[in-house]
Amino acid sequence: MQTLQKAQAEQLYTFHFALLRQILENIASFLGVGQFGYVLNEIGIEDVEQVTRIVNALSHQKVYHYQTEVMNPDNTELFKEVFDKLKAKYNFKLHAEMAA
Repeated sequence: MQTLQKAQAEQLYTFHFALLRQILENIASFLGVGQFGYVLNEIGIEDVEQVTRIVNALSHQKVYHYQTEVMNPDNTELFKEVFDKLKAKYNFKLHAEMAA
């Protein structure tokens, strides 16, 4: 979550959707449901099926070689909507990174 928070503040890349998907899947597993679409619905995403397809497509292993690809504005907006609603719904406490 902290990595995604930092990326959202600085620069989002396409591969950040893979991390977001992993968080969504972990929450779904913790809640005892099989699909992360349940979590999307719980956080108030309107078109769960469409967002699920987009997250799946952008987090597929074949896109990893495009790790330096900056997200386009539409994907950035979608990422921020999901991530912000996720933080709000589950009240995650994100801590600032400690200096080395």
